[in-house]
Amino acid sequence: GVSLAALEGWAGEEGCGLVVTGISSDPAFELPLLGSNVLWLTRHCPLPLLVVHQRVHGPYRKLTLATDFSDSSAYAANHALALFGQPQQLALVHALETPGSVLLAADRDEVQAAAHEQARAQARAFIAGLQPLPPPEQLRLLIEADDPARLLRQHAADAELVVLATHGRGALFELLIGSVARRLVATLETDTLLVRDRRSQPAP
Repeated sequence: GVSLAALEGWAGEEGCGLVVTGISSDPAFELPLLGSNVLWLTRHCPLPLLVVHQRVHGPYRKLTLATDFSDSSAYAANHALALFGQPQQLALVHALETPGSVLLAADRDEVQAAAHEQARAQARAFIAGLQPLPPPEQLRLLIEADDPARLLRQHAADAELVVLATHGRGALFELLIGSVARRLVATLETDTLLVRDRRSQPAP
């Protein structure tokens, strides 16, 4: 058969904008299984990668974006909007860094409040850069101090598509690099779009 590296090269030569792959399930446990091909693609594919868990019956209307408000995250969001059009709902999920345990309770609360306000300001600038700009009633902003992976899984339950940038900053994106990203793709049980910022790609 054709090697994955050859397939990747062919997709680039043909100007493809998206690679779509499926994910199987274990009939004994009804858990998704990442095959070696999907694992390889999550690590190496420079094109946006759509991992489909179940048969798609229509356009994606409810999107959840894991965001750290970085340029990589903005690129992923706008790429998803360009691919799938204006959704009926776009949820932006941002995990706040947890203050160190050495701080006193009052200090932690103050630090947390400042971080939340800063995140909301970053969110406003981030939303203004979305193209096309969704109407306010279609946007949900979720900023919480929580374990990033748990937060994403919690809010992905209502989504039809989860969008992940594979480069960024902060606790959430530290989790989305490497093996944890692949585990999230398997455990989310939601179709997932992985978008790698092209500026992070090596020059040809």
